[in-house]
Amino acid sequence: MDIVLKNTPVKYEKMMEEIAPPLLELLNEVDSLEQEIFARDREMEKEKAALNIPSHRTHPKYSELVSEFRTRFGDFLDKRATDKLKAYGYARSYGNPSRYSYLKSGEYSAEFTMRKDDMASVVVNIYRKGELDKKHKFVLRLVDGVWLLDEKYYCFGEEKTWHRDTV
Repeated sequence: MDIVLKNTPVKYEKMMEEIAPPLLELLNEVDSLEQEIFARDREMEKEKAALNIPSHRTHPKYSELVSEFRTRFGDFLDKRATDKLKAYGYARSYGNPSRYSYLKSGEYSAEFTMRKDDMASVVVNIYRKGELDKKHKFVLRLVDGVWLLDEKYYCFGEEKTWHRDTV
């Protein structure tokens, strides 16, 4: 997937290759984790019948699975996100489709913007059935010489208002 430059002065154009690919790599890792945990959750749901657990009750190992999800997710963010973003929350849910499933489906386009030496953003336009459905905006900041994910936002379709979000 190509990422296009948007409102970026020439002096920052080369930064796109340094900043955007690691972001997409992180999102792919998070997506794979979410898909794995969801599949394991579904297997646990199937086991409940064999264990004689009512459908409205959780599997005895459910809390362990959620704890593993949070821990592994946190490991992904450890050196790639600011404390500010991590404090806002992460690994609150997993599902099908996964949050970043568009990366594997190819149903997205991305725009890179950089106007300051220490800040850049990547806006991902997500398409469903060929129509613009949602956007994710990732703000990255240069902290001690390392580009870190600092903020995330979303908005729907052609909406102009960005809403703060967790990774």
